[in-house]
Amino acid sequence: MIDYCAAEQVVFMKYDPVQKKKVERKVWKATGQSNSERLQRELRSTVMIRRMREGGAGVDRQIIELPCGPGMTDYVEKERETYDSWQESIVELRARAELAKCEDDLKVYGEAIKALGNAKAAGFETQTRCAGRLP
Repeated sequence: MIDYCAAEQVVFMKYDPVQKKKVERKVWKATGQSNSERLQRELRSTVMIRRMREGGAGVDRQIIELPCGPGMTDYVEKERETYDSWQESIVELRARAELAKCEDDLKVYGEAIKALGNAKAAGFETQTRCAGRLP
């Protein structure tokens, strides 16, 4: 990963409450890009799906249905219900955050933003766990 994001290690000072003093911290800053051609080659040769154009620039598209194994329909339905429930909670938390923002209540706004972040992370974790239990 470091090869492709122009990573560089930077040093900054941060107060450590345990040591009760400022301490030096080193972190990786990965906000750029490097070796793009090599990354593109690597991705295309291993994981990317490529479209072959034979006989012109036209693109034919088709839908290929894959058969579901036993229990997949129930699994997909349960996953959809979980996702919909998660989305409803995200909408509600966003509304709370916007309301607190409009009322200039920074404490409530901060709490609402934190709750929103926690809910997003929890939803992602739930979906990931569901994917690990495929029938």
